[in-house]
Amino acid sequence: MVLAIAVAIADLGPRLSSESTTVRPLDAAGVVLLLLPCVALVWRRTRPIPVLLITCGCLLLVQVRDYVEPPSIFLSLL
Repeated sequence: MVLAIAVAIADLGPRLSSESTTVRPLDAAGVVLLLLPCVALVWRRTRPIPVLLITCGCLLLVQVRDYVEPPSIFLSLL
């Protein structure tokens, strides 16, 4: 649980700042797509494959919807 909260803060914090590198401003869907993989980390030990699929799917949608620039690093995927 602590890991999920720490990753959510580290992943979402810079994107909400005024100097964010987002191509498209974050709306509710963007925030959900960035937070969902972090929440899924709670179940990473008991259900690793679904967590990996959720994380990859959400981060792919974030890239497709242009919420971030391509070279950004996502901590939840690591």
